[in-house]
Amino acid sequence: TAAPPPDRAVRIRPLATAVVAVVAVVAAYLGYGAAGRGVHADARAAQARGDCPAAVRGFDLVTGPFELTLSRDVRVATALRAECTAFLDAQQAQEQRRYQDAVAAYRAFRTAHPQSVLVPFASDRLQRTFAAWAAELRRDRQFDRAVGVYRDLLAEVGRGPGVAQARA
Repeated sequence: TAAPPPDRAVRIRPLATAVVAVVAVVAAYLGYGAAGRGVHADARAAQARGDCPAAVRGFDLVTGPFELTLSRDVRVATALRAECTAFLDAQQAQEQRRYQDAVAAYRAFRTAHPQSVLVPFASDRLQRTFAAWAAELRRDRQFDRAVGVYRDLLAEVGRGPGVAQARA
C-alpha cells in the first residue's frame, strides 16, 4: 500500500523557512548598506567642518567593514580619505614648525584638490603658516627673510579680509 500524502502543513514548512531566510538575508544586507551610507555621510560632514581626523576614521570604516556594500561610496571614500591625508600631512608640518614644508604641502593640496571642501581650510592654514613663520624669523632677528615671508603672505592674502593684518 502506498503511504498517505503528507499533509499541507508539512509540505509548506520548508518553503516558508526558505522564504523567511531569504527575507532575513535581504533585510540584513539593506540594513548594512544603510549603516554604511550613514557612516559615509558622517565622514563627509566631518570633512566639510575641516575635521579630517574624524573624517579619516569614517572613511576607513566605509572602505573597511562597509566595503561589501558594493556602493560607489567606497570609491568616493577612498578619494576623500586621500584628500584628508594630504591636508593632515600639511597640518602636521605646520604644527611641527616646518614652515617651508607646510607652505609647499598646502599649495600642493590646493593644486591637487581644487574642488575639495578643504580648500578654504588649507588657504586659511597657509596664511597662518606664513604669519607664524615670519613672526618666528622676526624673533630670531632674521629681518630680511621675515620681510620675504610677509611678502609671500601678502601675495597669498591678495585683497582679502586679512590684508590689513598682514600689512601690519
